Amino acid sequence: WRQISLRFSAPARTAKKGYGLLWKNARHSLRENSMKKTLVIALIIMIVVALPFVLLSNTMLNILQGKIDNSKDKAWSANWQLKLGSIYRWTFRECRGVEAYRNFMERYPSDSRYPEAKLWYAYCLEQSSQKEEAAKEYTEFGEWYPDHPEAETARRKALRLKYGY
Repeated sequence: WRQISLRFSAPARTAKKGYGLLWKNARHSLRENSMKKTLVIALIIMIVVALPFVLLSNTMLNILQGKIDNSKDKAWSANWQLKLGSIYRWTFRECRGVEAYRNFMERYPSDSRYPEAKLWYAYCLEQSSQKEEAAKEYTEFGEWYPDHPEAETARRKALRLKYGY
């Protein structure tokens, strides 16, 4: 009996071990792959959710403002100064947008996007409760750029802010 069992069980045992290892490896790789997929999905979610908060934090935007201030490339810095004002406006930080648009208007008065910056500057002033200054800026915008598509809207906003209607 012992000889028979050794003769028949040894290959069977080896085969079982081999299949067992294959099955164990397959289960392990499946578990490992699903764990990798879960980690990748979690990483993507963290990037999508957390990255905007990191990139749009005041610290990062202050670093960007420093790079704009120290840049020798006028076109790059003008572009990013205007974008910085837009970022502040989109993230409901109009007080910081006032500073960004004011910097743009002081540094790049001959830029073709100056009217846009002036209009958004007035908007940020309005949103940050500086109504008199906003009315003045809207009025100036309407006077300086009478052919601009937003000139009439700016004049109406100035009247609304001055007289409260």
